[in-house]
Amino acid sequence: MPTADDQTPQPDELQALSDEIVLLGLAMLGAQMFEFTFYGRASHLKATFEE
Repeated sequence: MPTADDQTPQPDELQALSDEIVLLGLAMLGAQMFEFTFYGRASHLKATFEE
């Protein structure tokens, strides 16, 4: 049977978890920005070719 000490996350684990959350947030933000610029460029190129 696990004791209360086993249940509480250690500071290292909390730090790693918060780092993962930060990295995940940055990755999502980067993906959104890339998607936005990618579609922006694609539509810009499309408009250029249509003229």
